[in-house]
This record gives sequence, structure tokens and C-alpha cells, in this order.
Amino acid sequence: MVYTSKDFADTCLRGNVSALANSPLWQPRYGSGTREPAPVGGRYWSIWQYTENGSVPGLRGKADVNVYKGTLTQLRALAHLSPGQTPTGPGAGTSTPATGNGTGTGARAGAGTGASAPATAVWPLLKNGARGVNVTTAQHLLAAAGQSVTADGIYGPNTQNATIAFQRSHGLTADGIIGPKTWNKLINGAKSAPTTPAPTTPAPSNGRLTQRQALAQLAAAGIKAPVGRTSLGGVRARTIQGVIALKKASGGCTIVITGGTESGHSTRGNHSHANGYKLDLRTRDEGRCVTNWIKTTQRKGAPRGNDARWHGTLAGISAEYVYEVPGSGGVHWDITFV
Repeated sequence: MVYTSKDFADTCLRGNVSALANSPLWQPRYGSGTREPAPVGGRYWSIWQYTENGSVPGLRGKADVNVYKGTLTQLRALAHLSPGQTPTGPGAGTSTPATGNGTGTGARAGAGTGASAPATAVWPLLKNGARGVNVTTAQHLLAAAGQSVTADGIYGPNTQNATIAFQRSHGLTADGIIGPKTWNKLINGAKSAPTTPAPTTPAPSNGRLTQRQALAQLAAAGIKAPVGRTSLGGVRARTIQGVIALKKASGGCTIVITGGTESGHSTRGNHSHANGYKLDLRTRDEGRCVTNWIKTTQRKGAPRGNDARWHGTLAGISAEYVYEVPGSGGVHWDITFV
């Protein structure tokens, strides 16, 4: 297992993560507890260290707390523990789970744990009224998928509604119950992002990409080149990562980029098109899939002027979606990735 971050991989390894290909990833990302780490070379974490201010019974002071991407059975297999065997600490003939100073408080997708994971996972059935670590697991998964839910270990109305919204956006029976099919979508939906090859030339230190670099990353993710006179020269790498994460989170919706860094957009504010933070996406025809996903899964906020607005998080990147209706026509999504 490798403990690292995307910043380290991009800066110190210059994007070449081939040496990490066979190792599960343990990644830190602190903050709200719902913004998961950005993928490293297109691969997602197996263990997420989501806070350094946790409280763990038996420890004085604050502790790092982590969430594992799999079931308890898979975590035990990763630690080479046989059924019923109790971890006894390093040097005693068994291995302990890699959980830093604290303990894992949840589970996430078994993929990424290597050959030591069991072939068949047994997923608990969760519904309104359930409590415990399995509920915390599901809540972390729902939050990472863009749902507004608190990981408190209590399956109440808020978690049930988040589950229903997730199920609807992934074509499942929207019953608010997390069974095998919903577990499968929660797991595979967060793990199925295609691997993005590192650009032949590293991105500049200011995080901006050339047109060629941006197009290469989009093509690797199955997103076609922008239409018309749209330019991506100078777009921020984080913006491209965000739109790729949008395709993944939406279940593979067709993404049609109609606006980037070309002139003609408003230059007001730091997070403008010109500064590489914004992309415009088509809403008509093939864009309806994205529209449905945003409106049914993301958090609706106060409008921007007369235009409706939603918010969410994609692979640790904050996204603001504005359903922009210009006076001259041409309705589209104006999305800001920060």
C-alpha cells in the first residue's frame, strides 16, 4: 500500500505513476469529511484519511481517522486475518489494517485491494432505522457520489432521500433501501473512471494545460473535442479533471463542451472562463442526460440572477452548475470547477 497524494504524484513524480500501479492507495484529504481525494493517475483510493481531528476510544487527544473502500471482510483479508482471528499488533504473526493513528470508520469499494480481497462480497441490507459502521460506509459513498448527506452512522430520512436520488440517477429501483445492486453502483460508479495517461509534457506549475494536453486527457476519458470555435488553451488542469469526474459520476453521460477559454465570455471575477475555471456544456439532445443528473443529484442553491444554480463535489473538486439562459438564446450549463 502506498500513502500519497495527487499533488505529490503530479509534482514529485511528474505525473508518472506507473510504479504505483500494483499498490492500493492510501490518500489524505482533510476538511468536511465529504470531499474525497482526487484520483492519482486515474486510480481512486482504497483508504481515505479524511480527518486529523478525530476522537478514538482509548486514545488521548486527536487522531487521524480513515475510511476503507471495501467490506469488513475484505479489510480483514487485506490484513491477512483468518475468520475469527483478532489483530494483535505488529510483530505478533499478523498484520493490522493500515489506518494511521485511528481506526477505519467505514467501508468502500473492494476493487483496488488487490488479490487478497475475497471473490464475493457480502453486502449488508440498509434501510430507514439502521445504525452503525455499515451506515457510515454508505453515507461516505453517497457523499462522494455528490449527495448531500452527513456520515453520522444513522440511516434516517436524509440518508434515505439521498439514496433515492442516487438510485434514480443510476436507473435503479428508487426504494431508498441499499441492497446489493445499489452497493454495486456506489462502488463501481466511484471506481470506474478511465485511466488518464500523463501528458507527454508536464502541466505548468500554475496548473494550466495547453490545448493539446487538455484534448488528450478528454479523449482518454471518452469525451469528444469541443464543438465550434471553443478553445481549451490555458484551461486549468483541475477543470478538466472536474469534467472527467462529471462524466464518471453521471454514469457515462455524453459530455459536449461548447465553451472554454476563448474570448467572448465575461471576464468578471477570478473564476472566469478566461482564467480557465469554467466550461459550458450543451443541454439539448445528448446533453439531457447531464441535465437530469445535475437536477436530481446535486444540491440546489440560490439562483445566480435569474438563472437556477446547483452545487456539488466531484472527486474532491467543488462544482457550481448554473443553468444559464442568455437573453440572446443558447441555453447551456455554465459550470465552475474550483
